[in-house]
Amino acid sequence: MTAVVRQARVVREPVDATIGRLETLVARMEHRYECKSAAMVKAVRTGQVRETAEVSSWIVNYKTLLALRRKSGNTTGSPTSSIG
Repeated sequence: MTAVVRQARVVREPVDATIGRLETLVARMEHRYECKSAAMVKAVRTGQVRETAEVSSWIVNYKTLLALRRKSGNTTGSPTSSIG
């Protein structure tokens, strides 16, 4: 029997485009939950908020955005004051 091997789809985009996309996603979540990302991270860490799949995705996107911005030296153009 032959196994089917699926290749991961790789999408390449400039770092600035990734940062912009992540800023949009993070800003949408902050608007939806009426909560800054840093506050949500703290709330999950302290057990005040249950970490659902959606919240987990938000936190991953937020932390990835912070790391990319630090690495690229891009610290301007943030949609929210919690991203820095």
